[in-house]
Amino acid sequence: MAIPGRKLNSVEIRAKVKVGLKNARGYPQSVDYFVTDDEEVGEHVSELRVVFPYPTADECFRTGLEWWVGKIQACFTNEQTDPTAYRIDGLEVKEGGRVKTLSWLDPDDELRGEKVGKSRQPIKCRADACPHFGDNSGQKQCRPSGRLTFFIEGGRQDMALEFLTHGWFTIERLAGTLAACERSGPLNAPGRSFLLNVVMQRKGDNRFPVVSIKENKVEVKTEKDLQVAESLLSLQKQYATYAFSDDKDELGVRLALSVALENVFGKEWRSNDALIERVKQVGVIVAAEKLLKKYDLFPGSLPEA
Repeated sequence: MAIPGRKLNSVEIRAKVKVGLKNARGYPQSVDYFVTDDEEVGEHVSELRVVFPYPTADECFRTGLEWWVGKIQACFTNEQTDPTAYRIDGLEVKEGGRVKTLSWLDPDDELRGEKVGKSRQPIKCRADACPHFGDNSGQKQCRPSGRLTFFIEGGRQDMALEFLTHGWFTIERLAGTLAACERSGPLNAPGRSFLLNVVMQRKGDNRFPVVSIKENKVEVKTEKDLQVAESLLSLQKQYATYAFSDDKDELGVRLALSVALENVFGKEWRSNDALIERVKQVGVIVAAEKLLKKYDLFPGSLPEA
C-alpha cells in the first residue's frame, strides 16, 4: 500500500528476476532457480542473499492487480481499500503507418474523476467481480502481481533488481514475512540481510515454484562460520523440498543434516552417543527442524512433520 507523499521505488531497476522461462518449443516453463541476465545473480541459482533499499515492506514489495496486452499495461491498481483502477481509454498508437486509438473500458465501468495523463481513466476496481480478472478471463488478462525490489548483498547498489511474481501463494508469503520482519526495525537497516529462496512445490501432477524469504541471522566472520552457514542453508533447502513433496523422501534431508551436524559440532558428533541417540528418537525430520530453529532458519510457514 502506498505511503502518501512518498514516491515508491525511486531506485532504478537494472534487471528483472523470474522463476520461469520459455522452453525449446517456445512455451512458458517454471523452474526452481532464478532466471535473469544479471551477472551478479549467476546461473541456476536457487537462493540469493539480498538487502533492501527501502525501510518498509510496502516499499520493497509492491503488490496489486495488473492487466497487460502485449507491452501495454491496459489496467492496474495497487490500492487495498475500495481500490481505484487505472484503465486505458483513448491511447493513440501507430500501427502499420496508421494511428489507432485503444480503449479497454467496459460499458458498465464506474468512472472516478478525470483522466490521469492523456489516456488513464480512473474506475472502480471490481476485483474478482471484474470480467477481466483471474478465472473470469481464463487467467489471460488481469492477474495479481508482486514486485520485490532488492540488491544482492555485497553487490552494486546504484541500481536494483526486481523479482516479479503472479502467484498468490508467493505474494502472500513474501508480504507476510516482510511485514513481520519490519516490526523488528527498518528492512534496510545496516547489518540486516535476507535469504530469497525458490523451491518447486508439487500437488498431484502439478509442479510450480514457490518463492520465500527469511532474514539471515547466521553470522559469518570466519571460514568456519561460512561452512556452518552454507551447510545450514543447504539443510533449509532440503527440508523445504521435503515439506512440499508428496512422496516424503527423507534422503536429501538426511544427507544435508549429516553435513550440517559435522560443521556445527565437528566430526566428533559421530562418536557422540547421546546426540546420535537423540536423533534416532526424534527422527531425521524433527532433528533437522530443531537444528534450523536453533539458528532461526526454520521456514516457519512450511508444514512441520
